[in-house]
Amino acid sequence: MRMASRNFIFQLFVIFICLCWIHDYTTEACGGVTHIEISYRALNNYQDIYGNVSYNTILNQNQDALEAGSVFPDTFYPDICYKGIFHGVSEDTHWIPFINASVNYFIKNFPKPWSQKTQKLAAFIMGIMSHQVADVSWHALGIDQGFLQAMAGINYHGSFPSAHSDGDLGGDVLNLYQLDLSYSDLLGDWYVPTTDVLNIFREYYGQDVINETVLTTCSKLMYLVKIGEKVFIKKLFPNSAKKSPFLVDELYDYFLGGIKDMSTWTQRLWKHLTIAFEYGIKTCNMNHSSLFFRCNNTHNGTTTARTTKKYFPKHWYYSKLLRLMNITIDDLDAKLHNGELYLKPSAQLLKKLNYELYGQTKKLHLKKKSVSGETPKFLYTLKQDYADLGKAYAVADLNGDDNEDVVVGCPGYVDVNTNQRTGAIFILYGTDEGLKNSTSDISSIADAKIIGPVSQDATENSKFGSSIAIFDLDADGQLEIAVGAPSFGSVNLTYFGRVNVYTPVNQKNYTLRGTIDCQDVYCTLGTNIISEDINNDGLRDLIISSPYAPAGGAQRGIVVALLADRQYLGKTSLKFSAKNYLLGIQNYSWFGYSLAAKRFSDTNETLFVVGTPGTRKCAKADCSFDPADVQAIGQINVYYLTSNQIIPGPVLTGQQQFQMLGSQMAIGGLLDSTTGTLVIAASGQDVKGSSGHDLLDIDQAGAVYIYKLTDLKNPITVLSGDRKFGRFGATIKVLDVNSDGIDDLIVGAPLRTEDITEEITGAQQGRVYVYLGGANFPLSNTTSDCAFTNMETCFELKADRELSFNEDMARFGSRLAVVKCKTKTQLLVTAEHSAKGGRLAGAIGVFDL
Repeated sequence: MRMASRNFIFQLFVIFICLCWIHDYTTEACGGVTHIEISYRALNNYQDIYGNVSYNTILNQNQDALEAGSVFPDTFYPDICYKGIFHGVSEDTHWIPFINASVNYFIKNFPKPWSQKTQKLAAFIMGIMSHQVADVSWHALGIDQGFLQAMAGINYHGSFPSAHSDGDLGGDVLNLYQLDLSYSDLLGDWYVPTTDVLNIFREYYGQDVINETVLTTCSKLMYLVKIGEKVFIKKLFPNSAKKSPFLVDELYDYFLGGIKDMSTWTQRLWKHLTIAFEYGIKTCNMNHSSLFFRCNNTHNGTTTARTTKKYFPKHWYYSKLLRLMNITIDDLDAKLHNGELYLKPSAQLLKKLNYELYGQTKKLHLKKKSVSGETPKFLYTLKQDYADLGKAYAVADLNGDDNEDVVVGCPGYVDVNTNQRTGAIFILYGTDEGLKNSTSDISSIADAKIIGPVSQDATENSKFGSSIAIFDLDADGQLEIAVGAPSFGSVNLTYFGRVNVYTPVNQKNYTLRGTIDCQDVYCTLGTNIISEDINNDGLRDLIISSPYAPAGGAQRGIVVALLADRQYLGKTSLKFSAKNYLLGIQNYSWFGYSLAAKRFSDTNETLFVVGTPGTRKCAKADCSFDPADVQAIGQINVYYLTSNQIIPGPVLTGQQQFQMLGSQMAIGGLLDSTTGTLVIAASGQDVKGSSGHDLLDIDQAGAVYIYKLTDLKNPITVLSGDRKFGRFGATIKVLDVNSDGIDDLIVGAPLRTEDITEEITGAQQGRVYVYLGGANFPLSNTTSDCAFTNMETCFELKADRELSFNEDMARFGSRLAVVKCKTKTQLLVTAEHSAKGGRLAGAIGVFDL
């Protein structure tokens, strides 16, 4: 009992110093935790073998060196390292000339066969390469539209320095809060090849610039920072999340500089680095930036001279972190022997950190929690790390048996035959009794599978399966499947994007019919796809959007259409027409982030709605960035489509900063069978709630607005989230799930954390709510129109069903699909970060409705 009391007091102390600290921290370098996560992900499905040398084996067997190398370039920046007087050394370590010196030293001094020590040096250098690659795309160094640049445009009034100072630390905070990082445990050792590193610096500079004492001392301090971060800074999540919804929502998936993209580039550049190890640096094009480093074992390359870069001060938070944690290098078990430094926590340090209290074991984040709400009847999983199972869905009767079938996107799928991350889609045919009723690996039970194109060109890591739609391209009665690959061209840094269209050969096999392409750099075509008849010919057409497309500026967004027509019979070259363009008009507004369309036969027109959640309210007439702008309020544009016209309708605009109105939308009839309704999500909206007599500000809880189609000025009801940063409304679905002739509403809150304090239990379990349409549909402000108890807003009490998943950090509710069969209707819900199959593989919970 006494130990529990001490633990609780210490936990309160940590919370207190976090609250004191968040007001004055600044940092301007990509965080160490983020760099470690990137290199660890890059290990997955990495294969690189030359004769008897397997580089993937070297990295897996020497993760102490890889992890230390992944952080090493920042070692001499912080003021804890001799007050930052060696910052220039760290700056130089971030660029390819340092890799040049490292490879030359390596080849000259270590002929094969390699000893264990030599293999550790190789892993350490590959860690440095990972760090360099990540920093270039994260900070947009020499490229456009990197992560922090976009973050600045959406959440920081266009100010890169402001986004930089919050984003670098924020990335670490979010990774620690949202992910299972047990692979980099507190007990994990670091290895630094001190003698070799000093020799490489000597070769690079032509003289000694640091000595062994400086190198070992600063390396020890960086290792202490890793420990301090893992115990401490995830408690800053509310502060980081409040400042930047973009950071929360896009950290992993953003197309250029998100963690998935940086890991992909790490893999690519590792393969060029190993060519240099094998054949020498003469085979390489030595661009100063690592993102453009290329080696080829068939011809000589070129080199560029080392250039001097202007030092950009990096004011780190490390000294404050270590001071608050009251830890020093004396708390480490550090062994320096024969020019090799081994680091791990001492027993004294583990006791000081109360290791057992914070549960830093390899089972910490896999712990399942018992939460309220219905759990799935069965699950579909996939035993592949980072598979992104359930990233997209499309539903239709593909085989003509009067039961709906579902196509499931899996953009992170690795083809087992080529070991390429090709992406894939899985097809599950419905039966009279519904989908196959068993918890299974989806690859073993799918009725058909389409693997993304396999090659070494622009199709590699294209995120094939990120979006899906079903339509009849050529009116021949056979349904085609359109599959988005928005990162097509990423290997060339073009990110054109592509949509692949497949035609059935039989129920088991599909053939590629053609592709739809975009030639604008960063077009990322295929980010979203839906189908609906937009020209009054009775055929569903393909509607494609990309919120990141330039459209004459930066990330204004585009929407294009491919009209189904018999003219495509037998044709394989598909092109979209410029006359079907809709373009965003404001930089970083993300026009086309969400789409909704519904054909009304009685009026011979289609209601088409486009969401633009990044829209800001501009202070200046020319809408250039200004600190007085109200950011990311969001907007939706309504269009009425006839056979030959696009008629603009009302424009609905948000009012609150980071409200993100238009983040999702749906059209249906929730009140009765004749009254049309438009449902609009504002997934970042702040909500007012209460606990007893106390009012609560629930930051970015999310809200869903419901309008009659006959009155788009005044919502008939607003449903609101009940947890900070829960993203209520991040996914919505409107259709009739109980066969009463009236549509129903399904709402996901994938980032919802069960524990309202965000301190005691795990995070982001996610939740899904079902509201049945008709006479009992809630028609008042459900946040304030009921009694509040136990620090809860009561919107969920008005839901007819509440669904949960029972896994911490799973993000249950990320995507939704409803499949109707003759005797059963089923709901498929994605938990995009579930680890039930593999690390962050994703899982699908199936519920009977």
